[in-house]
Amino acid sequence: MSSRQLTATPFGAALATLLVAATTACAQTRVTKEAGGTVAPTPAPAAAAANLAPLPPNPMNPAEAMWADPAIAATASRSNFQEIEPSRLAVQRATMPELKQYAQMMIDEHTALESQMRAMLQAKGVTPQDNGFSLQLHRNLPPMLAMLEGKTGMAFDKDYAQHMISSHMLTLHTLDTSLIPEADDAEMKTMLQTVVRPKVQAHLEQIRAIHEKLAHAGMAPGGD
Repeated sequence: MSSRQLTATPFGAALATLLVAATTACAQTRVTKEAGGTVAPTPAPAAAAANLAPLPPNPMNPAEAMWADPAIAATASRSNFQEIEPSRLAVQRATMPELKQYAQMMIDEHTALESQMRAMLQAKGVTPQDNGFSLQLHRNLPPMLAMLEGKTGMAFDKDYAQHMISSHMLTLHTLDTSLIPEADDAEMKTMLQTVVRPKVQAHLEQIRAIHEKLAHAGMAPGGD
């Protein structure tokens, strides 16, 4: 991952800071697990998985591992809403048709991933539990949305595209270094590795191509 790409915006810089914390916490969790630490799952909520809304803040018990399965689930959910919420705004405000289509795809595909994950968790009786990383994602979302709401035209398109690049890069890094290797539940690990990661990688490649077109458009005569 290129740190220069990830820190191209103030929001990207905040995400880059999270990478350091997540990597450190991941190493600490491995020590905990090797020492025989366990986390007991808690009962799942009764709400239907199809009725999706962002998770309310739900701090983990300090005694629980940073990357226990409930925390992995919460982080995956927070990551989904990092793509869904700004994309709802982009469907309305983006000026580039290809970007509008991409934003709608983000809403559709990340909503489907969220629904699939919640259904699996409910079947297992596991409730997502926030950790420091997922809570920071939760705190980063409102100011990022406020920043986008203040933009119009080409400026909005570029900032939305850059956010999606930074966010997908962070998600891939977190999947590879924390979520996939630290997941204890075999079904969750398989889903993250064979369903979630390929989707995130494809989304990153698509938005990079769109961002490149935006960059060329900005350099053209009359580009904003």
